[in-house]
Amino acid sequence: MSAIFSYEPRTGRLLGSAAGHYFCLLTQRAPGAVTQREGDAVTNWTKNGEVRRGKWTPWDVSFEMPSHHGPALRSLHLSVLTEVDRLHIAARSMHAMNDCLRARQGAIMLAEDDEGAHLVHGWPPCRSSRCLVVLHCFPELVQAVTLENASHPGPRRS
Repeated sequence: MSAIFSYEPRTGRLLGSAAGHYFCLLTQRAPGAVTQREGDAVTNWTKNGEVRRGKWTPWDVSFEMPSHHGPALRSLHLSVLTEVDRLHIAARSMHAMNDCLRARQGAIMLAEDDEGAHLVHGWPPCRSSRCLVVLHCFPELVQAVTLENASHPGPRRS
C-alpha cells in the first residue's frame, strides 16, 4: 500500500502524513505545466456594469466565487521508485518522465492519481510537466514514505 497524500493545485501544497510524521510541503511545477482542470480557472472576463471601490486587505488575492473554493484536493498515492520501477517507466515510453529519470540519480517518488502518474523529486527543478518538485524536506519525505510503505504492504496501483 502506498502512502496517500493530498495535493492542492492552486497553492501547490503537498499534504499528508507517513510513518507518524505530518508533512505540509510547498511544491513547484514546470512553467508550462497544466495545473488547472477545465472550468477551474478564469479564462475571459468582461465588465458588465459599474465597479466600485470597496474594503480590501492585502490578503484579498484569490478572487474566487463564494460557492466555488477552487480545484478539489487531489489524492496522490506516493511510492519511492526502485531501479525496477525506473526501468518499467522507461519501457512505457513516457518521454517527459524519461528525461527527468535519466537526469536524476537520487531518490524519486511516483505519485499516482485517477488522472495518471507524476514524478516527485527534490531540488533542482526540471522542465518536465509530469513532475512536482518538493522545495524542502524531500529526504525526510522519502524516508517517511519508505517506512510507511514497508509497514503497510499491499497491492501496487498501476
